[in-house]
Amino acid sequence: MRAIPSGFLNRLADQYGLTSYEKEAFLERLKDTKKTDIVVAKELNISRDRYSSRMTGVYKKFGIDGSGPGKLVRLLSRIFEIYQRDNPNSYLDLDYEEVNTFVEEVNEKLEPLIRRDCGSMRVLDTNYPVEVTAIYTEVQVSDHIASSRHIQIADLIRDFNPEIDDFHGAKLGITPGKRFAALKFVEHHPRLVILGKPGSGKTTFLKFLAIQCIRQALLADHVPIFIPLRRFAEDQVKPDLFQYILKKFELCGLERYELEQLLNYSRLLILLDGLDEVTDADRKHITNQIQAFSNKFSGNRFIITCRSAAQEYAFERFTEVEIADFNGKQIIAFSKNWFRFAQDEPKSAKFIAQLKQNRRIQELATSPLLLTLLCIVFGDSGDFPTNRSELYEEGLDVLLKRWDAKRNIERGQTYRNLSRQRKEDLLSQIAYTTFDRGEYFFKQKTVEYEVKDYIKHLPDVSRDLKSLQLDSNAVLKAIEVQHGLLVERARTIYSFSHLTFHEYFVARKIVNIPDPKAQEQALVNLVSHISEKRWREVFLLAIGMLPNSDYLLGLMKIHANNLMAADQHLQKFLGWVNQKAASVKGPPSSIQSRIFYFALDIMLPKARSIYQGSNVDLDLDFDLTYALNRAQNLSARLERIDTLSTTEDEEYCLERIQDHRRVLSRTLISALNQTPDLSLRKSLQQLTEALPPAEGKAILTTWKANGHSWTEELREILMRHRNIGHDWRFTRQQTTLLKRYYEANTLLLNCLSRGNDCYASRGMRREIRDSLFSPS
Repeated sequence: MRAIPSGFLNRLADQYGLTSYEKEAFLERLKDTKKTDIVVAKELNISRDRYSSRMTGVYKKFGIDGSGPGKLVRLLSRIFEIYQRDNPNSYLDLDYEEVNTFVEEVNEKLEPLIRRDCGSMRVLDTNYPVEVTAIYTEVQVSDHIASSRHIQIADLIRDFNPEIDDFHGAKLGITPGKRFAALKFVEHHPRLVILGKPGSGKTTFLKFLAIQCIRQALLADHVPIFIPLRRFAEDQVKPDLFQYILKKFELCGLERYELEQLLNYSRLLILLDGLDEVTDADRKHITNQIQAFSNKFSGNRFIITCRSAAQEYAFERFTEVEIADFNGKQIIAFSKNWFRFAQDEPKSAKFIAQLKQNRRIQELATSPLLLTLLCIVFGDSGDFPTNRSELYEEGLDVLLKRWDAKRNIERGQTYRNLSRQRKEDLLSQIAYTTFDRGEYFFKQKTVEYEVKDYIKHLPDVSRDLKSLQLDSNAVLKAIEVQHGLLVERARTIYSFSHLTFHEYFVARKIVNIPDPKAQEQALVNLVSHISEKRWREVFLLAIGMLPNSDYLLGLMKIHANNLMAADQHLQKFLGWVNQKAASVKGPPSSIQSRIFYFALDIMLPKARSIYQGSNVDLDLDFDLTYALNRAQNLSARLERIDTLSTTEDEEYCLERIQDHRRVLSRTLISALNQTPDLSLRKSLQQLTEALPPAEGKAILTTWKANGHSWTEELREILMRHRNIGHDWRFTRQQTTLLKRYYEANTLLLNCLSRGNDCYASRGMRREIRDSLFSPS
């Protein structure tokens, strides 16, 4: 630190009315600030206590209270402020350690304010504040802003399969930007704009960051200040950003010169939360304030949060990142934190287990806000609602109304003429039109057309085409910014935030058609998709929403039966399925047995999963059919080995053939041990002994010569003893029909199995159960 001119210090001592003893201590203390108080006292030839007494008088006359080493730093800061004011062309500075001591002193005074503003928060329907540090889960950010990508829909859907993926588990055709731990990213980037969808955890992250900083656990050499931008904009005095921060400092007994010193030493961490919550009228003023302040005090740290779709102003020299959706590890960590805080920790394991079993509900959990809702719902009842549509409705209620209302946020209501129901009707129209065309990602102009088509029928809406276009664009942006239900996945390409909500709104559109005839036609159109897996969730949701589902179930039954009604060969196969099912002794139910035998010949792997219990008939027939399947696969692999060109490929194929041989032998022995039929046991024993050895290459020549006859002999034994193993010789078209029939009938059964979700008459239930997997 540069020496302070002694003449200036003498004049200052006189100006502040120091006594001769106080002046002596004051001048000696400031000769060399690195000396300890004990050394200074010795040089004055006085005791430490007497020296402290004199300095107390000095501090008091300079208006500095409190205790500890920070008082000296604050005195120095006050002196520097006066010196700079009187000598604008000269500059004094504290050294690094002195500044750190000053920061600690300020943080000590600010801590109660930071803990009050950032220590806890109210979340949804909780009737108590939730501690931020108790539920905080590591936030990850991506340097890849989705809405800025210049890619095509084809790129997004390249790896997306709606039958097995959701919008969060899929790759969406493009490798996402690298994910970074947000706290680490903050340390290395002093000027940040953090974007995120509604409920993505932006405010929670800033509050946690403020608490960590004030605790000196992160950016310990900085002083945090948390500013909700909505409150800053609403301040009646309309202060500038410096004055607003100063008011917070003054609440804690800090003064202007201390704020100025922190800013000059680049030690302020300024957390500006919720730019999107500022009204349109105030937005320009607030952005100008932030830009001017960050330019003037550029060495300080700034973090601004904003909803992704609301960010229109690009702040100079700020890095933009986006909060990434929760992944599986984050979901588990948050869930454990939540139930631990709620003092219901044992429930977290059950919650996580059930979440993993339900892919559609798990998709919602990628949003921290919706995951919080799921935790609250599960915490109350110990389970998820059996009627998933009710859970989705509650999630939509959070996004459409409760989240902003809970925090007293009134946004610019661009589409204020739309009630909650109208908004859902509009989203339902967009969802149905796009889903029916198989469009999970759609162009902005497609959405705007649907919006325009909807709002043009509303009262007080201009019929002028140009005005309608402007209104439709504003409505789309409002839905995206305020609710996050539509998301810009790439420039001018949108999708619903969750596939779950897309499907829900499709079902809602169908169920809520007011005209009975129009609804009947809509249900007929829905049933035409009964065999398509991507429509499966729509059926289940519609069944749960309908006050009486008899009509829809009846249509589904007729359509399912008609799929194979005209094919006599397939009807003969269904007759065999029923005959075999009727021969099964004991559990499972007749329906399960029919499904088992249907799958046994069409999709063998599914047959094993249909019935998890133990039944001699089913277990034996599965093993025997599996053995026949392995024998056929063995022959197929032998045919392939002749086409291989390298020794390495041949060796690999030989290993696989030997593996098939071992599995075939084990399966036959398992069947042999299960059957009570002595004649069948003897036949299986002879076949097992006739198998070529598994080791060496002898199996190649032996199976080539005898494999076909061995397999046909096994088939004849199965047909004679168990009435299975028939060679149905289905055509490709028939195989396709069988798979479609399976999907349709299992969907029907799934609908009936939803308990109270499916309100149907007993007669309809009985009629469907009797007809499933049966000849027409």
